[in-house]
Amino acid sequence: MSLSVTHITAWMLLLMGLSVVLNPKGWQQLFRDTLDNPQRAMPLFLFFLFFGLFIVTQHDIWRGKGLVVSIVGWGAVIKSVIYLSAPQWMAKFRRFAEPQSLPLMRVAGVVWVVVGAWILFF
Repeated sequence: MSLSVTHITAWMLLLMGLSVVLNPKGWQQLFRDTLDNPQRAMPLFLFFLFFGLFIVTQHDIWRGKGLVVSIVGWGAVIKSVIYLSAPQWMAKFRRFAEPQSLPLMRVAGVVWVVVGAWILFF
């Protein structure tokens, strides 16, 4: 099961990163919409909570590539719980929704693609 969790997480990182690289304005708009109406994003964060809990409960590896997967899982759980219980906290990150942050968004997307590819192919 742990290998499947690793592969699913790696593919998710790779594909989400590619999406951010190719469509950073769309992701920024989603983030702005989320900040303006936090309840609309609850289904998204419920999915991330499920995804994170799936990783955390099915993948208990804290070395090598498994460490990255475990960190992604715990990160998804923590971020989702914070968002679902205190959505106003996310407003601190509004600057990432501004046009001048597009290069930073692309860099983050490239990092996700590289990490996902590293887990899958190396």
